[in-house]
Amino acid sequence: MTGRVRDLVIVGGRNIYPQDVEQAVHDVDGVTAGRAVAFGVRDERQGTEGLVVMAETEGGDRAAIRAGIHAAVAERTEVVPADIVLVEPRTLRKSSSGKLARGANRDLYLERREARPEQPAAGAGRPGDVRDAVRAAVSRVARVGDVADDQSILRSGLIDSFGCVDLLQDGSDR
Repeated sequence: MTGRVRDLVIVGGRNIYPQDVEQAVHDVDGVTAGRAVAFGVRDERQGTEGLVVMAETEGGDRAAIRAGIHAAVAERTEVVPADIVLVEPRTLRKSSSGKLARGANRDLYLERREARPEQPAAGAGRPGDVRDAVRAAVSRVARVGDVADDQSILRSGLIDSFGCVDLLQDGSDR
């Protein structure tokens, strides 16, 4: 066993070791080698932690990189990341020994999340546009790029069981 117990991420009762996630992410095309970090962030709505992945990239198709990270993490851990954040090179914080610092990067993530304004739902103001409303709801829950009209969100792994519940609750609020 490697890593620290305090870095352990518990998602819906499943133990996720950040180093396993980071190793899977390093193999994704477009991610700068050795420049990805994984950590947990408490999700009060779901009563568990959400797995967050931050990775440095030097460009390319960001949607494809996110999808690659999503698939690699889901395959390796059987958990869907709550958020995938792609950042510019030399953004991730390191410890004094030169290693990526999960705690410091978690703080960076939380600072950036607080600074982000809420995005209005796609299709707002156009009540007849159901496809945009569904896409917006799925994107809020899955936090992964656009969802194609012919794509099964359940079979694709873009959403887990907690996300399905959130999606249903989101629809019942209207």
